[in-house]
Amino acid sequence: MGSRERVLAALRGEATDRAPVYIDLGGFAAEFQRMGIADPDVHFGVDLKKVWFVPAAPDAPAAPDPPAAPDAPRVGDEQQVANYHRWQYYPHRIDTRNPLVRADSVRDVEAYCMPVVEAETEVSRLRETIAAHHRRGFAVAGQIPHLGGVLFETAYRLRGLDNLLEDLRFRPEFAEVLLERITDAACRNVAQLAACGVDIVLLGDDIGTPTSMLISPGMWRRWFKPRLGRIIDAARRASPAVAAAYHSDGFYLPVVEDLIEIGVNILNPVQPDCMDPAAIRRRFGDSLTLWGTVGTATLLPFASPEAIRREVRTRLETLGRRRLILGPAYDLEPNVPVENVLAFFPRRTQAGASA
Repeated sequence: MGSRERVLAALRGEATDRAPVYIDLGGFAAEFQRMGIADPDVHFGVDLKKVWFVPAAPDAPAAPDPPAAPDAPRVGDEQQVANYHRWQYYPHRIDTRNPLVRADSVRDVEAYCMPVVEAETEVSRLRETIAAHHRRGFAVAGQIPHLGGVLFETAYRLRGLDNLLEDLRFRPEFAEVLLERITDAACRNVAQLAACGVDIVLLGDDIGTPTSMLISPGMWRRWFKPRLGRIIDAARRASPAVAAAYHSDGFYLPVVEDLIEIGVNILNPVQPDCMDPAAIRRRFGDSLTLWGTVGTATLLPFASPEAIRREVRTRLETLGRRRLILGPAYDLEPNVPVENVLAFFPRRTQAGASA
């Protein structure tokens, strides 16, 4: 099977020759080049590409302001910096990083310019990028411009987390205006993204800690569930077949049934030290595709290659090849040894054939 065919079949719950795979290998490009691997995605059989719906890098600073100290936190790569610039969000500037932190009226919120990608140059550039990936046989997942997440995270990065939580509790009219403006912009952006031809729209927010939700399930249902449903509906009006993936780190099991109800097809990344992928499969069956599932927070950086191979085999044996996109449940940070990245792939086809 070709990569895109494999991903789409897995999303439909059909049998595939092996589980489709997504892993971001970009941070290891130089090491792979030294090994003579010019295109790691093709070499290792990665099936999915991600695209970001953001302006071209020249529209934003080429890099963040120089850090104040050598050990200052990393702000992000060039693409993230471009996205932050569009939102007027500067996380390295502690006193001014949240553009609406001092907003005290609905008028302040209404005056803020929410990023909406409608310029034909941006839309055509994205459409061609997606088409190019499809021509090479890849499935494509796309993200709209957001600040970490499409609703909750965008809102709290605009306002500051403490302010947002107070808004939800004590200033509901203010919170309504803020979240409605974010939702309206997201609906317009996701419709453009879906119309450009992505196979998956990747939505979501980090609403989970390792053991609990950051906000109560009731608060999430009150403020965020209906708005997320509107965003998914906007994507499907533009492209009825597009799949909707929900990303959150951590534990958010109490709202998984709600996510299915509003049209989510895929959970990402399903961190196995926070939520048990096999238990989710048993409970929800064919309602969900699981994307990720491989590894705890410490596995890829610190475990042996053989432990990683065992983890991959376990996921394939317990989850099978239907409704699964196999991938790391955590980002591949610079401290992950390349040997452990390579261990994700050997014997994958043989293991998948027996799952």
